Amino acid sequence: MNPPGRSALEVFRNYRQALANAGFKTLFQCEGKAGCGTLFHQAIYPISKAFTRSQQAQFALSGVTDQYFLSARLAAATGRSVFVSLYVATDKNEAGTYQGANRVMTLLQVVRVRAMQTGQVTVDAAALASGLKRNGHIALYGVYFDTDRARLKPASRAQLAEMAAFLKASPRAKVYVVGHTDDRGTLAHNLDLSRRRAAAVVAALVGRFHIAAGRLSAEGVGPLAPVAANATAAGRARNRRVELVAR
Repeated sequence: MNPPGRSALEVFRNYRQALANAGFKTLFQCEGKAGCGTLFHQAIYPISKAFTRSQQAQFALSGVTDQYFLSARLAAATGRSVFVSLYVATDKNEAGTYQGANRVMTLLQVVRVRAMQTGQVTVDAAALASGLKRNGHIALYGVYFDTDRARLKPASRAQLAEMAAFLKASPRAKVYVVGHTDDRGTLAHNLDLSRRRAAAVVAALVGRFHIAAGRLSAEGVGPLAPVAANATAAGRARNRRVELVAR
């Protein structure tokens, strides 16, 4: 709730200027019923999700007159952006003893992007055995490398352990470990990178988990066997993988 005597437009412009001065870039902006719609306040601050620590917080914005909204983004040097949602409106709720009527309300929401957790997708030993028996190969997305690097990240350990468990439970099994990349970069570079990544997996299975080297063969096909279009980030992520192929 803002101090009395301030208009919604005045409050909104002050917030907008402060955000601009801090380096935020506006992504979307609307005002009034013509721009934001008649029920915009209910989408922004639904009663079912309202804060309940005070009457003002619980019943704020259940009815509004003038309204202003913007969303903005600050691109941080670390690559982790900050997003802001700003909604300013004059509250017209006059029910009961509610003290917020005709006062300007501000709802400011901040979202800070953080690095995505990895190591959450692991194909267990049983699924490995089943996939190889059924299809002759299986894609593994729980093996992680830094961009354009061939050194295994610590988050890969769970998937490596399941690969080793499968190989130990099936002592006669031999496999190709095949690296795959997206199509960013030259073909020669990606072929080399995929081979080095496959070799890193083989080295880990042999060195850490004591799998016989003769049962494993490291190969790399770069971007030559995609499972999705490389036109989108999601497609490229699917193409970056390690596969086990039965020998």
